Amino acid sequence: VNAGAIIPPGVATQREVGAKFDFGSLGLTTALFEIERPSTYTDPASRVFGQFGRNRHRGLEVDLFGEPTKGLRTQFSYTYLDAKVLRNQNPALEGNRPVSVPRNVLVFSADADVPGFPGLAVLAGVRHVGRQFYDLTNQRSIASFTVFDAGARYSFKSGSVPMVLRLGVNNLFDKDHYQFADFTVQSGAPRTVRATLQADF
Repeated sequence: VNAGAIIPPGVATQREVGAKFDFGSLGLTTALFEIERPSTYTDPASRVFGQFGRNRHRGLEVDLFGEPTKGLRTQFSYTYLDAKVLRNQNPALEGNRPVSVPRNVLVFSADADVPGFPGLAVLAGVRHVGRQFYDLTNQRSIASFTVFDAGARYSFKSGSVPMVLRLGVNNLFDKDHYQFADFTVQSGAPRTVRATLQADF
């Protein structure tokens, strides 16, 4: 009933401890964190959208990146989230998992030069997102999904102008999946092919 209203800024509290490691060709960062933030939803009784109660997000982040061998660049990240509703207008919902917060998110990408073809590289990636609830009662959920990407990059010069031609395919196997965005459940993007040409003047 308050569509279009400006919601006041929320206040979050974050605690974090982490470490960074440098192995030369590889780098590793890891962190443990806890975030308390307002919970935002439409109150089922009043139909008012606003900040009602608090949610807590505890988790672990790990990032591993670098060039394990010459010509191969990789990046791996993993996030584990233990989230719960701390306070809610309906006490029966306290302890449930907040809406749209997956327990596990994993992303891996690789970028490899092609031997014998200077300036040419191939790309690959995978992204996994765990199951997400889309109601506060935790009765309805979006299934976990894994999508794969692939592509290629070619760097060259046109005269004295550096150029980069990129070709990418997102959701390579056209996986049907759903994701949570802007407080609604939406279909994930189907297989999508993009080509770009970049010039640096």
